[in-house]
Amino acid sequence: MLGSYILSMKINLNSFVVFLLFFNLTTSMNFWVVGRISLWILLILSCYILVKKFQIKALLLFMIVVLSNPISDIFPALRIIYQGSLAAMFLLTGLVCYGDKPQKLRTILVVYLFINIPFLLMQITGISPLVMTWGTDYLHTASVLSIEEVGTFPKIPVYPTFLVPPEEIVFMIGQARPSGLMAANNMLSVIVCFSLFLNLQMRRKSVLNVGDLVVNFVAVLIMSKLVFVTMFIVYVSGLMNKKSVIRKASVKNLSLFFCFIGIYCLSFPGLFSHLFSVDSLASSLGMRLIDIFASLNVSHWSSFYFFSSDEYALMNLSFGSDELDHVSGIARTISSPFIIPILIFIFLCLIKLRKKLLLLKSSDYVNASFYKIFLLLIVVIYSVIAMLFQSILFCFIMGIALKPFFVKSQKITRIATI
Repeated sequence: MLGSYILSMKINLNSFVVFLLFFNLTTSMNFWVVGRISLWILLILSCYILVKKFQIKALLLFMIVVLSNPISDIFPALRIIYQGSLAAMFLLTGLVCYGDKPQKLRTILVVYLFINIPFLLMQITGISPLVMTWGTDYLHTASVLSIEEVGTFPKIPVYPTFLVPPEEIVFMIGQARPSGLMAANNMLSVIVCFSLFLNLQMRRKSVLNVGDLVVNFVAVLIMSKLVFVTMFIVYVSGLMNKKSVIRKASVKNLSLFFCFIGIYCLSFPGLFSHLFSVDSLASSLGMRLIDIFASLNVSHWSSFYFFSSDEYALMNLSFGSDELDHVSGIARTISSPFIIPILIFIFLCLIKLRKKLLLLKSSDYVNASFYKIFLLLIVVIYSVIAMLFQSILFCFIMGIALKPFFVKSQKITRIATI
């Protein structure tokens, strides 16, 4: 069944672009030359795709991207023009490719996650250090990986984890939170978040399918708290969905997820105990709240929370004054010198979105609720992953959220399940 599932996905230009985006993210984070080459290929393909819909406007946007990059090297203050135009280009490309057919994007994401499963299992169990060589998460431990070693295939130490109890476990970030074929666990987490949402929404039947098995299994393997929060939002909102198919599918997917969690707990008790410890929660939540409070100049608020205790060693963290030096997207936005224009732009977009969503109310498939929840997920992910809009892959996926802005009628493409 899985073979036919993969073969059913036609390899066309759109799907090729998506897989090239996956490749680009990993190679770019490792500073490999092929990463820059793939970026240029993606820019040309993106321009080709956009020209068919936006004509001369697409060429103009392409020229802004190409010219603003070298100019920003001379005038760093203009870097935002390059970043903004690059994000806009791939947001629009995602819209054109999959705005009318998000179910096809869902298929590609599921296939990519399936390909990652054997790598995730090898990374968790520590079968071979070779599958750790492209990961950058070890940068958090200077004794294991330095910035100079990134992309040089360094030898990373691995330790047994299968059936190893908590008191004997040697905790390594790359084994506890594997990244698969991505360069970092956070990057794979974002892909899983979007996959969880699309996988639940893009269906006509409540029966569990291959996508459910793959997405929930990978969600457990990567042990990302962001993914768990996303899962809560997606499945709880699914339980309140007007369509019985989505409600039933939410219950079944939640049950499947808890089954996988139980299997993980029994198989890797040491890792499970560490990942669900208070220390782990303090680190994940504390860093981002401290970052946000510092951006608001209310750092003293952090002292009211449990992670302010000296045992967690978080209160001495410094995120700097530069808007790029943040772990939370919310903190980055607050620190931006363009905060006022950004807020005005967001406000105007929300007003227009509200009006446009009225045209989608009569749809039995992709409706107003779909876009509202998708927008909520983007906000949640951005609050944790500050570089969300700097990734052309994530911008491409988020491009389907722009569909309401281009809707002129109530006609919505019907969704085909696989």
